[in-house]
Amino acid sequence: MKAFSILITAILLTVFIGWYTDVKYDKAHKIQILNVTGIFSTPEKAAYATDMDKPILYLQPEQNIFVQQITYGKDFMAIKIETENKVSGWLVSDGNVKITKP
Repeated sequence: MKAFSILITAILLTVFIGWYTDVKYDKAHKIQILNVTGIFSTPEKAAYATDMDKPILYLQPEQNIFVQQITYGKDFMAIKIETENKVSGWLVSDGNVKITKP
């Protein structure tokens, strides 16, 4: 029973370290807004926005933003960002943003 507890603890610790490393790497990315870009409430809305999906906010070129998370869909890369005013949302990596890897 003790070996089982040690095994479970080791697995959970490994998962946590992997998750933490991924988040830290994502937050190290720098993003530059090149054109006016809308941010949305979910990655899917950002990637597949229709006329009915209104952005939470429009980002202006050169606006300071902070990367919180990066995720990938079938055919897109979505980035969760936070503005200086603490507004957060998702945008899609396209011609309106420039990403600098750490």
